[in-house]
Amino acid sequence: MKDTSRLNGIQGAFRNGKPLFSWARRAAEAGLRDALDFAFPRSCLLCGEGFGEGRWLCPACWLRVRESAEASLHRDPGDFPYLTGERYFDGLAACWEFNPDLAPCIHRMKYPGMERLAGQLRGLAEETIFTARIPG
Repeated sequence: MKDTSRLNGIQGAFRNGKPLFSWARRAAEAGLRDALDFAFPRSCLLCGEGFGEGRWLCPACWLRVRESAEASLHRDPGDFPYLTGERYFDGLAACWEFNPDLAPCIHRMKYPGMERLAGQLRGLAEETIFTARIPG
């Protein structure tokens, strides 16, 4: 017969299928992130300037990215020469035009550990689309 006493103790650390001490794990991960930020200060993705905040862009570069954000709607088929044939949509809305300031941010936010950057860009995209004036 199997000894399940160890398993019973492990199962007891869960409630409704969720670990009881998940808050402790999250706190430890946040503390580790802060310690790494202190030991190895982050540098801005765009200009390389070092800073100690929990962001991925320095304040000057973040301002540049914010100022470049402008929603647009493309309806001219000349903008998309490879989309020919029957159309299934009237236009394409974009949060902002792709530019050299945004390229490294968009590329890097696709990888693990970049949740803060993705959150910042998501907030900017929501703000940009919400306030956009798209011609009708």
